[in-house]
Amino acid sequence: MRKTWAVAIVTVFALCELSGWTAGLWAQPPGPSARHAPPSSRLERLVEELGLDARTLARVDALIDTSRAKKRTLRRQLREAHEQIRSMLEEEAPRETALLEQVDRIGRLRTELRKEQLKTMLRVRALLSPEQRARLLERLNKSPGRGRRGFGRHGDFQSSPPPDESR
Repeated sequence: MRKTWAVAIVTVFALCELSGWTAGLWAQPPGPSARHAPPSSRLERLVEELGLDARTLARVDALIDTSRAKKRTLRRQLREAHEQIRSMLEEEAPRETALLEQVDRIGRLRTELRKEQLKTMLRVRALLSPEQRARLLERLNKSPGRGRRGFGRHGDFQSSPPPDESR
């Protein structure tokens, strides 16, 4: 019985550490200037360099601002979920089912955060012309030290945008 609890606690700690590490991979691109900036500010800066007309740039800014607010809320919920699991693990006899439910909650929050990042990218891409998407992709891929962080290999900017479902 004690061995089962020990394995469960080690597993929960490992999952928490892994989820924290992978969130860092998704959240911000590498580089000294990007480490202290909100994740979407880099995309915002690159979009501004495309020389978009004022109307399109305003729409992109609105998308990014809305997404930033949603991501801020999700990150706060994620911090709270991590604090809850830490306090649960400090209990004398933590309940395994409650711990596993909390790990699931953390996973759902991380997934929602990543989905919000991808939705923002797709919505911005839909506002760009094929030439602008190509220039943005080129700028994203020229960044030093780009790997699988941030927008990864930026393949989502290459293909044409999804059809507008509101029509």
